[in-house]
Amino acid sequence: MTYQAFALKWRPKTFSEVVGQNHITTTLENALKADRIAHAYLFSGPRGTGKTSMARILAKSLNCLKSPGPKPCNKCQNCLEIDKSNSLDVLEIDGASRTKVEDMRTLLENVKLAPSNSKHKIYIIDEVHMLSASSFNALLKTLEEPPPHVKFIFATTQPSKILATVISRCQRYDFRRITTKEISKKLKDIAKTEKLKINDEAIFAIARSVNGGLRDAESLLDQISSFTDKEIVVDDVNSILGAVGKEVIFNLADCIIKHDTKKAISIINELIVKGREISVFLSEFISHVRDMLVAKEADNCEDLIDATVESIKKIKEQAEAFGLEELIYIYSLLSKAQYDILKAPLSRIPIEMLFIKLTGNFEKINVQEILSKIDNIESNIDSEYSQPVIQEKTPIKPVKKVIVKKELDEEETQEDDYSESQMVALDTDFNRNDFKSTWDKACQTIKTIKTSVGLYISEGEALNFDGNTLTIGFYPGFAFHRESLEVEANKKLIVDTFSELLGKKITIDLVDITTKKKEASKKTKKIEPQKKIIDVNNPIVTSAQKLFGGLFVNKENKGYSS
Repeated sequence: MTYQAFALKWRPKTFSEVVGQNHITTTLENALKADRIAHAYLFSGPRGTGKTSMARILAKSLNCLKSPGPKPCNKCQNCLEIDKSNSLDVLEIDGASRTKVEDMRTLLENVKLAPSNSKHKIYIIDEVHMLSASSFNALLKTLEEPPPHVKFIFATTQPSKILATVISRCQRYDFRRITTKEISKKLKDIAKTEKLKINDEAIFAIARSVNGGLRDAESLLDQISSFTDKEIVVDDVNSILGAVGKEVIFNLADCIIKHDTKKAISIINELIVKGREISVFLSEFISHVRDMLVAKEADNCEDLIDATVESIKKIKEQAEAFGLEELIYIYSLLSKAQYDILKAPLSRIPIEMLFIKLTGNFEKINVQEILSKIDNIESNIDSEYSQPVIQEKTPIKPVKKVIVKKELDEEETQEDDYSESQMVALDTDFNRNDFKSTWDKACQTIKTIKTSVGLYISEGEALNFDGNTLTIGFYPGFAFHRESLEVEANKKLIVDTFSELLGKKITIDLVDITTKKKEASKKTKKIEPQKKIIDVNNPIVTSAQKLFGGLFVNKENKGYSS
């Protein structure tokens, strides 16, 4: 008997066999029972989720000779021909190879012909988004008012590329990604029937790796079944996938918790020696950080994390060792490393530097604590300089009275000592503390809409708002974040969010804080030429000398008085 690949052999033949698309199968079954069949359908969704299989099942339900309806017989001539893709009345067309308008015109000429041995003539066009605009336009009239015997079923992974006028003439069904649990259950059924020796952990690893595509999972199981005659374990799956496995991910996370840099570098070196793909490993570790964040913040984390019960327990334990801000910080560093790896001549260098930094003995980050300390420092500075200098009542050692004269023959440039964030707003009345609540609300709102943009913007600082333009600064280490936010869609989200909170339309300026600091430091204050005569015995002068430990300098005779 000719060998048949699992993806073909286990292709669903009835609505009940379709995995993970109950919202679609139920609707179509009810429509068939009530004889309410549309003239055109659009099936959209990720690859490997059952779009073409569903189209064939629908075609069989319409053209079955023995039992037309939601349960085709799968034994009559029409059903068998549709399953083998050689039916004269059900034509499967690849949209990628029929992009020319001439191809579409030829197809439309045949539409008028009656079916040869069926009730309906059905056209299944896969990857329909590949058709040209001219082809779509040629199809429009027929699509809107087709002959009674003609049905169209379109399948696509990119519905956004299809003309709106075409979509409006179809009944649209969106296929969702199939959950890891649903894929695992199907793979277990296949393994049992095919008499494969594979443990549950290995099946779960396959299901988790395919990102919701059952067809990919079936193909991968087919490939791994030839890998060994013994029982297939998770290490076999990781070897085929080039993945590192959960155990390695957990060990590296423990290295960060224990600040064990040497072990982390050793693990990374071992992965490289084994030929593991650095980008794949990094994606797995980012997913692990995401799982820890979910475990820390979500009540029903078991439903939101694709992992075994034992793994979820370990994820929760590791999450407790990190603060929320720390996990977000680690996530931002990992995201930046993905970008750095693309540019690095050796991909191992950025990943090694990253884990040296992550496993370093740095203090845990607590943003609220830092902000509180900054507020305290600012209030202390304000109170200290608002009070007059009080002279201590202690004997003053007689010293020689020195008159200090300083003549300025030309304008002198004077620079003030500002912090980096204050440097940007020397000429404004902008108060970051007053703006903090608006900033926090905006960051939180953006995160709920698009998590990555929310995380990137939270690494910036509100530097200035002049009523029309909000200036947001990023330090050099977060240049990737700033560049990502410059993308039109991301920047629009930020502008719209702040505009709504501020009650007016504003613009956003994303800047490099270091660059702004240099610009601000060039601003000068003009000091008029003057003469200063300072009495060194003046109580204020002596207090300043005691506070700063300075010396009195006589410019005229180069003498000093202490």
